[in-house]
Amino acid sequence: MIYKFKSKASADLIMLKEGAEVLLNLIGQEVRSKGIIEVAQMQFAIETLEAIVHEHRQSNVIDESSYHPSSVPKNEARKENAQKDQVQMDLDPVSIQQRAVPFLKMMKICLKKNQPIVWGV
Repeated sequence: MIYKFKSKASADLIMLKEGAEVLLNLIGQEVRSKGIIEVAQMQFAIETLEAIVHEHRQSNVIDESSYHPSSVPKNEARKENAQKDQVQMDLDPVSIQQRAVPFLKMMKICLKKNQPIVWGV
């Protein structure tokens, strides 16, 4: 199943069920086949998702000081590491910030233009 979020103020946003339901739960919306995010609810929803994205980014900060030119692998080792990294990226789940950013953009546009977001209609 997919969710298609629509508004007169922005382009449609299509999400798979799992991602959409996570975001709806996070912003306090009841998960159902049809719904609406009223303009009055958007500021709270935006602030909530932004705080979650910020927290996620802080917990996944990479210590760049640990990278040093001498620690970069040479030729064959670099290719092998790149292949391992690609396999790992293929297996990594979609992060909450990857799911939230398009939804945040849509809500900010709709809030600015004073338009609700609906789905399932």
